[in-house]
Amino acid sequence: MTLESLEQIRRSEAEAAHVIDQSRAEAAAMIAAAQEAAQAARERARAGAAVKGQELLEATRMKAEDQAAALRQQADESCREIRARAADQMDEAVRVIVERIVNSFGRS
Repeated sequence: MTLESLEQIRRSEAEAAHVIDQSRAEAAAMIAAAQEAAQAARERARAGAAVKGQELLEATRMKAEDQAAALRQQADESCREIRARAADQMDEAVRVIVERIVNSFGRS
């Protein structure tokens, strides 16, 4: 082998080593970029899930408030009906009580 051939081989090996180092650096940069993108995607997903959770909680709270209002309205209506029936029966109750009192004193 000639000196020129050996020099050519050394240059080729050096160039190959440089290409390998460059490829490793590019691969490392690509991996780092992919990891950063994955982390950003996880954070976006986490934030989206938090927003979705808050929206779901708010919707559930509003539904519960609506149901509670409906139940309060039903309870109020039932109370009005009971009061009305009690008022209707008040005269009869007073009459019965007075009659018992009168009958009780009339026997003594």
